[in-house]
Amino acid sequence: MDRLTSNAHESDPLCPCSPCSTDRQNGCSDPNKCALAAHDRLSLILPEWNPCAPEVNRSDHPADNEGCFTFRHPASVTTLPEAIRMFTKTPRGTTAAAPAHVPQPPQPALANDTIRVSISGFGINQGQVDAKAAAGIWYGRDDARNKAVPLPDTVTQDKVNGEIIAAISCLEDIAPDASIRIVVAQASVATVLIKNLSKWEDLGWVGVRNKSALQVLAARLRTRTGVTTFVKAANTTDSSALKAARSLAQQSLRNAPTPPALVNLSIPEKLKVKGAKLTSLTQATAYKTIRERKVTPPRPATDRNVRAVQLALNTINAAPPTSGDIWKSSRHKDLSKRVRTFLWMGLHGAHRIGAYWKHIPGFEDREKCQGCGEVESMEHILFHCNQPGRREIWELAEKLWKKEHDTWPEPSLGSVFGCCATQLEPESRYKPSGKNRLYRILISESAYLIWKLRNERVISRGGTPHSVPEIHNRWVHTLNNRLDTDRFQACHYDVKRNPNVSPALVIKTWSGVLFEESSLPRNWLREPQVLVGISALRAASPHDPG
Repeated sequence: MDRLTSNAHESDPLCPCSPCSTDRQNGCSDPNKCALAAHDRLSLILPEWNPCAPEVNRSDHPADNEGCFTFRHPASVTTLPEAIRMFTKTPRGTTAAAPAHVPQPPQPALANDTIRVSISGFGINQGQVDAKAAAGIWYGRDDARNKAVPLPDTVTQDKVNGEIIAAISCLEDIAPDASIRIVVAQASVATVLIKNLSKWEDLGWVGVRNKSALQVLAARLRTRTGVTTFVKAANTTDSSALKAARSLAQQSLRNAPTPPALVNLSIPEKLKVKGAKLTSLTQATAYKTIRERKVTPPRPATDRNVRAVQLALNTINAAPPTSGDIWKSSRHKDLSKRVRTFLWMGLHGAHRIGAYWKHIPGFEDREKCQGCGEVESMEHILFHCNQPGRREIWELAEKLWKKEHDTWPEPSLGSVFGCCATQLEPESRYKPSGKNRLYRILISESAYLIWKLRNERVISRGGTPHSVPEIHNRWVHTLNNRLDTDRFQACHYDVKRNPNVSPALVIKTWSGVLFEESSLPRNWLREPQVLVGISALRAASPHDPG
C-alpha cells in the first residue's frame, strides 16, 4: 500500500518501482491496478477491524498523577461478545460498536510547547425557565484566543454544560496534533468523563446527565492525535486563570445580548457509540434504557395546565418554576397519596368531567354542570360553580390563613396545581419554611375537599347539595385530621425513616392558627385536643327557637 504514495511509483502497468517489479516477476500483469483495488477494499473496513490502522501506543502517554487526567483512546474490541451491542438503530453496512480510534499516528509525549488553556462555565437563573449559561476560555493575558461562548439553545442552560462546551470549543480551535493541558475546577465534569467514559459507553450513557454534550466532547477527544490532559487547578496561577475564564463567561451574559457563537455539536457517524454493550447489560439497565428511548407524545391539556401553573406562580415566586419542578412538586411528601393523585391527574387534565363526555353517545348531558349549566371543567368546579361548597371552603381557608399571615394569595387553577412549587418565602432542603408548608396543606386539602363534595353531590346524592354547616364541619374535620397526623409523625420522628416531618417544622407550620393557642404550652405536640383555630358548627336542632 505504501507504493501508492511513493515518488518512485507510476500509474502504469510497467511501473519501474521495486514493489511493482517484484509483483510482475511473481506473475501479476498490472501491479498498479491491483494496488488500487486493494486500497479500495481496505478503505471499506472500519478502523477497529482494519489491519493497516496504526495502534495507539499507550506507553507514550504521561502517567496520571493526582489532579491530572489524560485522555486515552479506548481499547480495540477483541472478542465477538464485546462487539455485540443492544438498543441500536444502525444504518445497514455500519457497526454499532464503539470505534477504538480513528486512523492516526501514535500520540507523542507531552512536549514543552504544550498549549495551556483554562475553561469555566457560568450560569444565571439556574433551574428556572429563563436560565442562561455561557462558556469562558482563557489562554492568557492579552491573548487574542480568549473568548466567551454562549450556549446553544439545543443544550440545557447550566454551568456544567458551559464547561463542556468550553472544552469542545477550545479543542476545535487548536490543531489536532498539538498537546493540550486544560485547567479545570476541582469539581469538573471533564475529569469525571475521563474516568468514566468506558463505563458510560458500555451502558449506553443511560442515566448520565448532560450526556448529549459529553458525547460530543468524547468524539472530539477521539479525533485528536496530540495528548489531551485535564488538570485540576492546584495553585494561585491556575485559580487566577479559572477566575478570568469565569469572568469572560459572566460578562457575556450580563452585557448586551450577542448572537451565540457557532459551536459544532455534530458527531461523525464512525465516532458514534450506539447502544449498550451486551456483556455489560443488566435487566435494570435495559429497563432504564427502554424508558429513556420511549418518547411520550405531547398532550395539549397537560401543556396548558403546566403553563397555567407557571403563569400563576410568576407573580408569587421570585421566578416561574420549570416543568420539571412542577411535576416533582406534585409528588411532595407533605401531601397525602390521594391528594397527590388528584393534583397529578389535574395537571394531566385526566379527570372525567366536562368535555370528556361531549362525544360519548348517551352521556352528552354530563358535560354541563347540573346546577349552573356551564361546561363542568376543573376550573369551574373549584372557582366558578354556584353550588354550595366552593365559596364556603375558600372563605374558611382564607380566614384560617389570616390568623397568622397578612396577605392571602388569591387561589386560581394554576396556584392549586402548583401549590407545592409555591415559594411565599425562601426555603431550602435543610431549612424548610413553615409558611410554605401551611400554604400547600391548606390549598391542596381545600381543593381536594371541593372535588370530593362535588362527586358526592353528583354521584351519591342525586344532585342534592350539602348544607353550609355540613360543608363547614367537613373542612374543619379535614384540617384537624391533618394536624393530628402531623403531631403523630412529629412525636415519632425518625431522621432516617421519616425526615420530612420534624417536631420543629410541625410547630412552625401550625403556630398562629390553633384554637386558643395562648393557653397551650410551647411544645404542644403531645397535648390532647389541639385543634385548628376555626371551630365546628353545631348542627341545627328542631327544638332550637327560630
